[in-house]
Amino acid sequence: MTYLLTTTEVVTLAFNDKNFLPAKILDSHLEVAHEGFLRPALGDTFYEELIAATPTGVNKTFVDNYLKKPLAWYVKYVVLPEIMVHISNTGFAVVQPQGTIAVTDKQAGNLREQAKTNADILLRKALDYLDDNASTYPTYEAGEAVRETTRIIGGIIF
Repeated sequence: MTYLLTTTEVVTLAFNDKNFLPAKILDSHLEVAHEGFLRPALGDTFYEELIAATPTGVNKTFVDNYLKKPLAWYVKYVVLPEIMVHISNTGFAVVQPQGTIAVTDKQAGNLREQAKTNADILLRKALDYLDDNASTYPTYEAGEAVRETTRIIGGIIF
């Protein structure tokens, strides 16, 4: 499978700590983000076109300018639980480097949800771009893709 960004790009685009090790991001994290978030949003046909080979031309421009950012945030959303908790054959442990304090469950949940919110916003921007440039991306079919149907803004459901 061709991934649309590298683990190094994920760190650059979605992590404040540029010393975060890209090796902590596994191919399975990339695959989950691609399949769980991009495929439903783009539709099978356009998604398969993008990952069949390294994108070129207008597809490369779209991936570089619109898809890499939300995808990086989705990868962060996927990887955060494993970063915060160390899993070994003796069970689960919270990693606490010397001189730091582990965040609360609520803080960790807020961080994770913010990563998903950021990704959703950026993906919506990418899909709006596709809708506005439909003739340039003929394999993208808006009706095939799953779009957001409900929004909650200021406590009001739209």
